[in-house]
Parts: sequence; C-alpha cells; structure tokens
Amino acid sequence: MIGNTFHAATPRPGEAPPQPTRGPPGAATPAQPRRRPIVEIAPFRGLRYDPARVDPDAVIAPPYDVVDEDEVAALHASSPYNIGRVEAPRGGDERFEEAAAALRAWEAEGVLLRESAPALYAYEQRTRIEGDDGPRRVRRGYFARLRLTPYEDGEVLPHERTMAAPKAERLALMEATQANVSPILVISGASTDATTLLAEIAAREPAFAATDGRGDEHRLWVIDDPSEISRLVEAAASAPVTIADGHHRYETALEHLEGLDEEGRRWMLACLVPANAPGLDILPTHRLVPGVTIDAGLVERLEQLYAIEPLPDAAVASGPQAARPLWEAVRAEAAQPGPFG
Repeated sequence: MIGNTFHAATPRPGEAPPQPTRGPPGAATPAQPRRRPIVEIAPFRGLRYDPARVDPDAVIAPPYDVVDEDEVAALHASSPYNIGRVEAPRGGDERFEEAAAALRAWEAEGVLLRESAPALYAYEQRTRIEGDDGPRRVRRGYFARLRLTPYEDGEVLPHERTMAAPKAERLALMEATQANVSPILVISGASTDATTLLAEIAAREPAFAATDGRGDEHRLWVIDDPSEISRLVEAAASAPVTIADGHHRYETALEHLEGLDEEGRRWMLACLVPANAPGLDILPTHRLVPGVTIDAGLVERLEQLYAIEPLPDAAVASGPQAARPLWEAVRAEAAQPGPFG
C-alpha cells in the first residue's frame, strides 16, 4: 500500500478557521486550556497492485531496515515490479530518482492502481513465531493517512531515539517519489468497535492476498463504506497513538514538510493496530555482551530492571554449552502470550 504525501492549508473537519482573540488594550492574554490530544486520520486514494497483473507473492517486501544486501538483491530479482525496488533501491545517489521513475512507470502501465475514491484499508497478517508449533497468530489493523504532529503535542508518542543517516536516506526517497512507500506501525487506543469491525471485514473476500518468503500470510481489503470509515476514524481519535515501528520514517516526514504554517495539513501513511487487538505480541530481544566484568554492583543495578538468573560456577567454567538449558527456558517463556497477546 502506497500513500502520496499530501498537505493543504485548510481547517480540520468540523472546525472553523482559527480567529485571533483580542481583549481590551493592555489586557493580559487569557490562559488557553491545554488541548486534549486527538489523533486525526483520514481516508486516501492509495496506490495498490492489480493482482491480475502481478504474482502477489513476488511483489511484496519487508521494510527497508529489516533486510540485508543479499535479501534486497533477492527481492529485486523476484519480479521487475517488486516494491523493494522502490523501498530499498540499489546503486548510488541516482537510485532514488530511479525508484521514483519505476513508481511512475508501474502506475502508467496499470500494474499499480489508483483508488477511485478515498478509502481506508484493512490489513491482516497471519504469522508463526519460531519455535511455536501452534496455530498462526493473527494481527489486524488498518491503513490510513495520519496527521503529522510534533511529539511534544502528545498525539503521536515515540519510544526510541533515531539516527541521522537513515533519516537522510528516507528523506531523499520521499522527496524523489513524493510518496509514502511503506507505512509506520502505530498502536492506537483500545477499541472493541474497531476490532469487531476489522473481524467482520476479514470475513469478506480480500482485494489482495500474498504470502512472503517467511511463510507469513498478508491480506488487504478496501474500506470505502462511509459508515465503516467513520467508525474507524472515531476509534483512532480516542487516545494518542504510540509508534511501534517507523520512528525514522515519521521524523523524516516531519522534516520533509518543514516550513508549512501551523495550520498546514500534514499527513503520512500509517497502519493502526488497536491496543486490544489479538495478535499484538511483544517478544523479548536477547543480547550477548562479551567482555563485561560482572561485579555485585552491576548485578544489583540490573536486578532493579530485570529478573537475573545466575549460572552455577561449574556450568560457567564448562563453557558456552552450559548456557543452553537456560537459553531453552528463555525460548519457552518467550513463546507464551505477552502483555499484548
């Protein structure tokens, strides 16, 4: 799913243009109440593959930052229309213009279809976690254009810091293509109405379905019914959203549109997953840190944040294989449902 960057200097739906507030000469400006954070999303005319023109399995790709050079090469080789050619273009500085040219050519050829009217898009992912032989985990969300706001406004919340180099690359791609090639993933407020509606939509025939190289299944539905769009827009406005993945892309989009006046409408492509949605799992990230002196003070500080389980001295002396039972225990625990699933 691809969304064009878009902005227009218009007030929000249902709001009148802001008017200056004036008091008597010399009067102090009255204090303004702090505005409650309200997340604004809207439908858009997305670009999506025509499944009659492509092999769906051969044209999808993961985000740019989870694939290495060999995987990027394999994606490019899988189809002349693989989105990795745009999301993760190869070559020198010219690669961004080449990505933009490919995007324009695919639309001109009819490989990519422009939606006839603004819509939201329901998305379902069926995945299996390594080591889990149970049924596939199902996660549902929906694509929308999300109004860009600075973090300090409290509408879109981050959870990690970013680096300059990836943002510079994403900015070059965004400016060349004038499009959001891949969405950010955000966790929106819990909404039973949203999860119920998404489950109902998932019972319909999808507009697009594909299976990726890991065996994960992906399905997409066009939501163009005004009442269904309104329900999801209202659900998203209930609470701030938290970026789960895509901090570099979000901050790049803010930088791309820097210079708009305060009333400018600024948007980017986002996949919203309600916080109460099934399949929204958080798994641990394990790290081995060599060359660290473990003293009592370090252990004491770590115990304030983590559960520490020391290995017996004899096991440590026998080498890395002694850690295998502990590693297997960690894997077994990781397969259990987490805070969101």
